[in-house]
Amino acid sequence: MTTDRMCSLLRITGASILVLVATFALGQSPAHVSGLTLPKPGAYLRSGIEHDLVLPKGIKLPEHVDLSRYFPVAGDQGAQASCTAWAMGYGLMSYNRNLKEKRAPDKTLPMDPATVFSPGFLFNVVKISDQPDRSPDACLSGVDFEATYTVGCEVGACTMADFGYDGSDNGCKIPIPAKAMDAAVHHRLPIPVSLFHSRDSGKAGPDQIPFDPVQWKYHLWKKEPIVIGISIDCDFETDGANAAEQGRPFIWNNTISDSCSTGHAVVCTGYTTDSTFTFFNSFGTAWADSGYFQITYPALYANCTQAYVFVPAPKDSVLIKKTNVVHRDSIAEGTTLGTCLKPRRHIAFKQMEVHEAFLSRNEKELIVHFVDAASHKVIQTLAFAPDQPISFVEAGALWTFEYRRPHWLARLFSNAVPIEISVDANADDLLQQGYERYLDHFRQAWK
Repeated sequence: MTTDRMCSLLRITGASILVLVATFALGQSPAHVSGLTLPKPGAYLRSGIEHDLVLPKGIKLPEHVDLSRYFPVAGDQGAQASCTAWAMGYGLMSYNRNLKEKRAPDKTLPMDPATVFSPGFLFNVVKISDQPDRSPDACLSGVDFEATYTVGCEVGACTMADFGYDGSDNGCKIPIPAKAMDAAVHHRLPIPVSLFHSRDSGKAGPDQIPFDPVQWKYHLWKKEPIVIGISIDCDFETDGANAAEQGRPFIWNNTISDSCSTGHAVVCTGYTTDSTFTFFNSFGTAWADSGYFQITYPALYANCTQAYVFVPAPKDSVLIKKTNVVHRDSIAEGTTLGTCLKPRRHIAFKQMEVHEAFLSRNEKELIVHFVDAASHKVIQTLAFAPDQPISFVEAGALWTFEYRRPHWLARLFSNAVPIEISVDANADDLLQQGYERYLDHFRQAWK
């Protein structure tokens, strides 16, 4: 977000000193509005794209993973269509902070407002500034993932102690105080990467679907929860409430869209040995298994609309930073270039430049800033694992980068980092077309 937009937002919200007291419901409301909207065409290409994952050599995934230990007690979104903010803010950002500080919340106690992030802040900023909605029922209509993570990455998020959550149908209209805005800049979402897998659809090019069990398990094994969108049916909430009353797990296996299907955002916290993934929801602790539920593989293949991981920078890293411009490499359309990131070397690819890269000391992660050569603004920041390509779209072409672990000689005498770059002007269209085909049946069902 630019300085002008930030100033505009502060003028909209006013210099209020109001700090909203958290009206946080741990029980279950009578009914909820889900709130996720489908992405606009091309929007998913704005983030990094990890597609068709191949497990790194030597990796053997465990039979089950459970990250719920570091999640807060499940909260309740109430009457607002704020599920995206609950998933990214309250769920994911609180998890990241707890994991970093090695804090496992006691789920038998109410949440601590000072240690969880406010879904009210994210949702209200989107509604007031990024996707302005001044309609009478503004709080009952949802927002998309892209608007929510843009706020989380650029503006940040504050804790519930700085700005609480009002779950009423007018809660999103409450002005955000300057104190909360100031607190938010210290806590930002990490780097978003969208997950995709190619599925043969029998049409021109494969469908791009956001669910691949191996890809998901790999990220969960790396302690990276997955924020997803799902298409839920009329019985989803009721079935989860019934499961809670009967003291049994709620396993959702609906593979057919019905007349009242709609979008919802949740966080994947692990997987089990019985072909299900586990999710953290925002319908309160009196729903399903203290707010958690499971989805089978067939239901995820049929109902998952989007999937994102948010990759933090390496904890222990070395800055590979250019000191002056002494070299340029260019890359032609449809070719692959092998080069190195290292000190005193400045690399330019047509309209883009690499200015800074951070390599973890164990060389298992690389963070790279890609910058527009003319404006010097950061276009994209991407996180790489060895031998796993990450793509993004810029200037009508799909750019793909792949990090290779340095040779032992490079490790001894320099911090040069091998990286391969390819560019294809048609690949982004194929990805877009494949994903749009997949989304078509959701657009029909959600009308």
